Amino acid sequence: MIRGAAALCLALAGPVAAATEYGLVANKTGLSLVFPLQVESPEGRDLGVTLREPGSEDVALSALLEGGAFFRVLVPPGTYVVRFAPLDGDGPSLETRPLTFEITGPASKGGHLLTLDEGGIAGTRPIALCQSYGYDAHAITELRQYWDDLRDGSEVGEALPVPPRRELSERLCD
Repeated sequence: MIRGAAALCLALAGPVAAATEYGLVANKTGLSLVFPLQVESPEGRDLGVTLREPGSEDVALSALLEGGAFFRVLVPPGTYVVRFAPLDGDGPSLETRPLTFEITGPASKGGHLLTLDEGGIAGTRPIALCQSYGYDAHAITELRQYWDDLRDGSEVGEALPVPPRRELSERLCD
């Protein structure tokens, strides 16, 4: 296990040193990335993050986290062990218990918030993204006009007006 974490650090250290690009590195599942994973971490310690199915060493998703910076990545559906490995190779890697990323209710995508401290994983708690459809401020005028046109009626053979489209928005649920 330690060899695997060291190999991950070495594999990820080159791109980080050259480009310092943090965030998603690879999604090897082929599934859509839709469920939230947020990590709060102490400053000064950049980490490689991998998700693996329990009992497997195959990496499903990998990302780079800048220590102390806000980190959120969308992950595929499933149950995964999240592993953190320091990019400088100094210190042990950390693993969570298996965490499930799934639909948790109508229009709600369940994920997790992980809090790291100097001693390890200090806490995990569920979070969710809620989806809703709505009209943007500019579409309200168009919507009123649409309903006025419908109320006034249309001539036989005249095409009915097309309503403005609703926009999908996502936010963290309370």
